[in-house]
Amino acid sequence: MITGVADITSDRDLKEWLNRFFALTDSQRRLRGFTLYNQHAVLDFQDKIFGFTATVNDSKKYSISAFFEGVNKTGLPHLDKALFTCSCSDDAVICDHTIAAVIKWAVDMDEKWKMTKKLTMMSQRRSATPSTLKKLGELAQKSPPVSFSKDNRLDWVFQPYIDEVMHSIQKAIKREMK
Repeated sequence: MITGVADITSDRDLKEWLNRFFALTDSQRRLRGFTLYNQHAVLDFQDKIFGFTATVNDSKKYSISAFFEGVNKTGLPHLDKALFTCSCSDDAVICDHTIAAVIKWAVDMDEKWKMTKKLTMMSQRRSATPSTLKKLGELAQKSPPVSFSKDNRLDWVFQPYIDEVMHSIQKAIKREMK
């Protein structure tokens, strides 16, 4: 059961983002949002390139959309540029249905980050065979390694940045070749 930010994530940056988000909400709606999330009322959750969409099953089904414009240096959406919409009649900027959907988004984001870290650790532990290293060395002599620009980071809002992934792979290969 999730009752607060500490139950959602252990990541410092995501905690800070969530605390800023929850500061924009009132306590009654926040409590109701946590209740809806814990009751598994968030349905049809889908990450999108622009944010996410979801349906929250309350007295009836409500459609929620989050639109994120750009990310900060930690890879999280700019909260001041985020737009949340819900089909309910609540006149609050951030209703309880939106809060439940954001909790779902944050839980999913935290799980993805943990999986990425785990896969990175596994790939760093895995050693390449000498023949593989020889082939990689020969390939590196023929052409320079692929380079990925940081200019296209907005295309990777919900994934680790490709240039960072490729850089960590390149470092691991170089380490193995020594």
